[in-house]
Amino acid sequence: MRAMARRTNDAGAERMRAVFAEQLGPIAAGVCPVPAEAPRRAALVASQILGMALARDVLRVAPAVSMPRDEVIAWLAPTVQRYPTAEQP
Repeated sequence: MRAMARRTNDAGAERMRAVFAEQLGPIAAGVCPVPAEAPRRAALVASQILGMALARDVLRVAPAVSMPRDEVIAWLAPTVQRYPTAEQP
């Protein structure tokens, strides 16, 4: 993973961070029980989304690739929803 991260285009990585901050940040802040925790919770959401994108589109992990979109959503949605809205563990 570290080798892949080092090969990441710096400008592209910065753009992705900006997109996540601009899109996830306000959503998380709007639903988070403790607004000050919104950036941390948005980062957790991003980790889930980027993790699945990595598994499906970059690494091409067979089970992840073969799952229909609706099934991926059904599996990930409860976790993604929990990050911004649940009480802190």
